[in-house]
Amino acid sequence: MNDEPAMKLTDFDYLIGDHHLQMLKAALPYVNVPQQKFLSILVKCQELRHTLSLFQDDGAATLGICSLDESSPRSPLDMLTAIKPYGNTKEQDLIDMICGFLQGYRMGNQVQEVRIPAQESIPIQPPKPPFDQLKTFLSPEQQSRLEEIAMLMQAVSQFT
Repeated sequence: MNDEPAMKLTDFDYLIGDHHLQMLKAALPYVNVPQQKFLSILVKCQELRHTLSLFQDDGAATLGICSLDESSPRSPLDMLTAIKPYGNTKEQDLIDMICGFLQGYRMGNQVQEVRIPAQESIPIQPPKPPFDQLKTFLSPEQQSRLEEIAMLMQAVSQFT
């Protein structure tokens, strides 16, 4: 058996789908290949149509169910925590490790900000970014995944 978790639906999935589309998806294994192809394309077209309808007129407000309110946390750490349940076991372990390093990095920055007055003349070296420290302990495959996650977090942080 593979390590993939059972598929979990997001709020967005609930917005663009309905029980009729789920019924069509459930019927796919029971029809022959040409019909599977047609039904699969039909389902995806319907989901795309539902997605596009969310953005028409005042429909963009409908996406509010997928948006965080202004008081909600929006840090990369919060985003990683939100996406973790959708990953497989290895990805969840990697996310846990990254979260640990991010939390450690934050704590290090907080400690650095609280300086003892007698030590203010002593220069403090800024810590290495957590991703650079983390890379030294990872396999090449994990390093590649970490770089992808770092780029994703950087892209998301630009929009928040």
